[in-house]
Amino acid sequence: MDPERNVKRLRKLFGVSRTMLKRAARRPSVSDQEREDQQRRRFQLLRELRQQRISSLGPNQRYVLEICADLLGIDPEEIVSGIVDESKYVENLNGIFEEKGPMAIMISNATMLGYPTDSGRYQEKLKYTEIQRTVCLRSDSVDLIGKWTVVYRLNHEKSIDNRSVSDEVAIFMITAEEQNSCLNVVKTFMDHVLKPSIEAVTEFGLAEKEQTQKFFHILNMYNTFLKSSEATVSSRVHFDISHELFKGLLLVRWQIEASSKIVTRVRLVEHYFEQWLRQIQGILVEGKQIQRDTPEVGPLQMLVNWRRMLARYTTITEFVTSRAFNNHKDCLTLSRSSKLLNICPKGITPTDSGSTARHYPSRHTTTERIHSKNNEGLDQMTRMAWDYGGRIPEHSYGYDREHQEMPEESNREEPRYDPDIEKAADVPRGKHTPEEENQRHRVPNPESQENDFATAARVQAFLNEQLKPATTSPKTPTGRAADT
Repeated sequence: MDPERNVKRLRKLFGVSRTMLKRAARRPSVSDQEREDQQRRRFQLLRELRQQRISSLGPNQRYVLEICADLLGIDPEEIVSGIVDESKYVENLNGIFEEKGPMAIMISNATMLGYPTDSGRYQEKLKYTEIQRTVCLRSDSVDLIGKWTVVYRLNHEKSIDNRSVSDEVAIFMITAEEQNSCLNVVKTFMDHVLKPSIEAVTEFGLAEKEQTQKFFHILNMYNTFLKSSEATVSSRVHFDISHELFKGLLLVRWQIEASSKIVTRVRLVEHYFEQWLRQIQGILVEGKQIQRDTPEVGPLQMLVNWRRMLARYTTITEFVTSRAFNNHKDCLTLSRSSKLLNICPKGITPTDSGSTARHYPSRHTTTERIHSKNNEGLDQMTRMAWDYGGRIPEHSYGYDREHQEMPEESNREEPRYDPDIEKAADVPRGKHTPEEENQRHRVPNPESQENDFATAARVQAFLNEQLKPATTSPKTPTGRAADT
């Protein structure tokens, strides 16, 4: 048998097999061919629909789009290409000219990811690429940020034709620097829309010149007030509140009592309560610090600084009197938490003299300190802000100025404090059980009583030192010492 002949046969067989495999690999499957055909027909249909949307734009729509493109600083064809990406954009634009249509629409050219899948110009490779394209939305569904052109009309009881489009439709541009800033939107609308439109009026009927001048003067003062109010609102303090904890576990009295017996919940309440106290302490310390200002700073800047501090102190007072703060404090009061003391004196521990209750000489120490700190700043800032921003009524401070305590706690029954055994209990005065009466009149141990008095004396001396008024020279709002 010839070995070379067999080798030739094997080579020929393997060569044919490799050729068949190559041809089979290049042949697409039937399912893939059908999928590609469907996708090709779908893209063709979307391109035809896109051409129909472009053809549906009449002279009125193109007139509005050209003005919007001029305001936004882009080419008119670019804004048309973005409007016809989706059918709802074209419907919103057409609705502004129809009877009973929307009163206003908003058009913007912004950076977005890729093109919509039904736009007729969708590309898979640009799916996650940032591109500039135009959108047209109704005014009630816009998350206002960036540059927007507003197209509005004064009467939607009738349709708008070609002859009246310039008289019935008005267009202006508005810029929102921050997202969802209501005050910023109102200020921009007043400055760039309402005021220029009123100034463009040439005839005011029977109004005299002095009346129009007075009106514009008041309008300018209101715009100035909005600008200053924006800075005041931005300086308010934000206290982080866990609504899941407050509304779910600390909303009513029985929930507070139940949560005070669970260690994990008490620790979570302590976390938020300590965070609030740190914020308040930081603001109080900042109010007493000396600030270095430039020589150009005058009385106006001084009043602005006082107004900012007044807004921050008012925020603190409102929060301290809120239900969330009081419910957290009540939970810590029932759990005998050490967070109710702002600072623990050195050398005093909760187990001194064999009683954990002696570690809490006052249940409202932190709250009283907050109010006493606020009284000084609020009284001074109210007098300074009289001529600048209006006086704040006394009832808005959130506490009783005569008794120096919160309104919500003024109606509560004070806990009984027994000096013999130094123990506070949530029992109204004058109502004691026979066992409690016997305990109240027992003879205390002299050694433990001496230790108790020593511990209480150290706590009282420390608190008096912390709450002692400052003897330094008074400071101006910007931190400079007052001239003597």
